[in-house]
Amino acid sequence: MIIHGSQWNVLSPKAVKYNLSALIRIIQPYASISPEWIGNERTLYQIYADKLREIDINILNKYTIGVIYEKIKRKFKLNISDLDKDRFESKLLEHIKRIREIEIPIIVGGRTIADFDFWTEKGFLAVGLEVDKDIRFERLVLRDGLETAKNSNSNHNTERDVLYIVENLCHYIVDNNGTKEELKAKAKELLEIF
Repeated sequence: MIIHGSQWNVLSPKAVKYNLSALIRIIQPYASISPEWIGNERTLYQIYADKLREIDINILNKYTIGVIYEKIKRKFKLNISDLDKDRFESKLLEHIKRIREIEIPIIVGGRTIADFDFWTEKGFLAVGLEVDKDIRFERLVLRDGLETAKNSNSNHNTERDVLYIVENLCHYIVDNNGTKEELKAKAKELLEIF
C-alpha cells in the first residue's frame, strides 16, 4: 500500500510505515543549525530531494525498498547479490513480496508520478488522502511551525504531482478532513477491505 497525501495513522500491529522522506530528513540536524534555513526547512527538503532525484529519479523509492529488503534478507536469510543484472530485478521483486508474510508495508509520502509508478508496478495499492487546503495548512503549522508553513512552496513539482495523483490515479481515496480518530477508523476499514 502506498499512501499519497497527509500523515497516516494505522491501527493494525502488522502495519509498518516506511516514509519516503526518511532519506531527506537525514539533513534535519543541518537545517536546525543553519540560520538561512530555519523557518524554511520544507524548502530545503524539497531542494535536497530534487538534487537526489537528479542522481536517480527513483532514489527515494530505491532507498525505501532497500530498507524493506534488508529486513527480508535478515528474516528469511536471502541474498540476491550473486545474481546477474538480467535476473536481479525480478528476483528482488520476488523477495520483496515476501514482506507481506511478516507485515503490511505502508509506503508514505509518494509525491511524484515516478513514485506512483515505482510502487504500483510492484503491486502496491495507491491510496490518496484528500484534505482541504486550509486544513492542510493548519496541520502543517502544527507540525512544522507557522514560519515553515508560510514559506512552503505549493507550486513545487511534488505538490503539483501529488494533487494530480490523488485526483486521477489512486486506487482508493480517503477523506482526511476530519479528526485523527475518524482517519484511524477509515484506515482500519481500508485494512479490512484489503
